[in-house]
Amino acid sequence: MKPEIELEYKIIGSVLLLDEEPRAKILSLIGEEYFSDTSAKEIYTKLTKICKEYPLADYTVLIAALDKAEQTSAVSAMSAMISPAIAEKSLDDTLNALRELYARRKIKNSVLELSLENEIAPGQLRQLVSEAETLTRKETLSSAENYLMHYSDPVKLLPTGFEGLDNILGGGLMEGTLSTIGARPSTGKTTYAINIAAHNPDKKIIFFSLEMSARMIYDRLIADVANIDYGLAGRHLIEFETAKAVVEKYRNLTVIDDVVQAEKIAEIIYCEKPEIVIVDFVQIITSRNKFVDNRQRIDYISQILKQAAKATGCCIITLSQITRAGKDKPTMSDLKESGGLEQDSDYVLLLHRPYVNDKSNPEADPYATTVTLDKNKFGSTREFKYSFDGKYQRFTELADLNDDIARPKSKEITANDDLPF
Repeated sequence: MKPEIELEYKIIGSVLLLDEEPRAKILSLIGEEYFSDTSAKEIYTKLTKICKEYPLADYTVLIAALDKAEQTSAVSAMSAMISPAIAEKSLDDTLNALRELYARRKIKNSVLELSLENEIAPGQLRQLVSEAETLTRKETLSSAENYLMHYSDPVKLLPTGFEGLDNILGGGLMEGTLSTIGARPSTGKTTYAINIAAHNPDKKIIFFSLEMSARMIYDRLIADVANIDYGLAGRHLIEFETAKAVVEKYRNLTVIDDVVQAEKIAEIIYCEKPEIVIVDFVQIITSRNKFVDNRQRIDYISQILKQAAKATGCCIITLSQITRAGKDKPTMSDLKESGGLEQDSDYVLLLHRPYVNDKSNPEADPYATTVTLDKNKFGSTREFKYSFDGKYQRFTELADLNDDIARPKSKEITANDDLPF
């Protein structure tokens, strides 16, 4: 289906899903002439007539007025909308996009008609352009006015808590952005994300843990924040008051470990409007839609998360596996089964611990970690050296890229160093 026709059916889905007020907004701004697809136009015409007579009609009443083929198309359009909350949040963008397409189509058709009649004059072209501008002026001015109205508002930044990284980022991750943390299995991407959350106790955070239980996430957080051996924290062999103190400090953190569907994750983000979202990890997110392969599925998920970040203003951090092949430092192209993550992400951070892929080598250092800021849409990129401490589930950024790496004196490797992070 062509993008413009998909957009037309998105309008139909919005009419079916939304309540009286947003539905009235659609009907006031979009006429049947805005539709290029004959079937979509017929469906919209019928829905418009019913909505004007029965403004409070729900989708069951509206669908019942359509014939069988139209019902199939309408239900499909409604299903593609994910949820009413998401449909309403993106309504203005959808309306503006359809109005712009209609304006372009109208001016194109008018120019074609005049060219066939050999009657194109400068004055006629100016009139056509003026008409096209009129069709979209209200929304364009609204967005411009909104921009200027909030121009002096400070840009919200999410500090990662790692000083060197935050300096390169200009203070932290920008609001309304999508970040990807990529690493090979067992490198520590979950721990790195938890460390970022630990630096933001006052922020409203939702942690979607698709692989681990909520208990495991809190155990790791407690080990880091309370400076307690993870082997003890993970077996709940520490004092209850210590665990309670950490959990209460992070009372704004919600860990969700029973939601794996992309559409449901997006709906929760739209409804709860957190400041930070962590999704661990993207390759195991499911969808109610069907895809030809995993690459298409992950690209779709990436787009949904990107839209949610933009619409809600939150920082979404998604974790991603990278290909197992090779022992070299990963690059963005190694992000597993996806070109969408590379394209949609505003920031890409890649973790590399050589020890993970070369444990039999006695010279391999279990602490040495490289973190590469491989994409920064708003500034420069850089490579950083970190030290990883599995005992306390903590990454420590080292002072300078070329400094000697300061690590614990003992290089004895505990079982914690080999846990799948």
